[in-house]
Amino acid sequence: MEYSHIHCCALLLLKTPVKARKTTLKISIVTISFNQADYLKKCIDSVLSQHFNDLEYIVVDPGSTDGSREIIESYGDRLIKVFEKDTGAADGLKETLKKTF
Repeated sequence: MEYSHIHCCALLLLKTPVKARKTTLKISIVTISFNQADYLKKCIDSVLSQHFNDLEYIVVDPGSTDGSREIIESYGDRLIKVFEKDTGAADGLKETLKKTF
């Protein structure tokens, strides 16, 4: 089995309150990556190949210098890009979730 070193945090977050749900849910997936260009395209392609009706995909990069940002930018509006410095993966996730919800 092959493992990559990318910190691909896939969080399924139900963004609709239980009482307001009918038949659809909004699913948010967050990937946090720092200098993981070798693995990033495979990760992003895997997430984008999922078949959800209402998928929001957020990719967080706090300042990569290995070409990761260019890879992320190449996906255009198929994902939400967050390019802000943070103090680590947990901080990046926390700050992204604060802005998203």
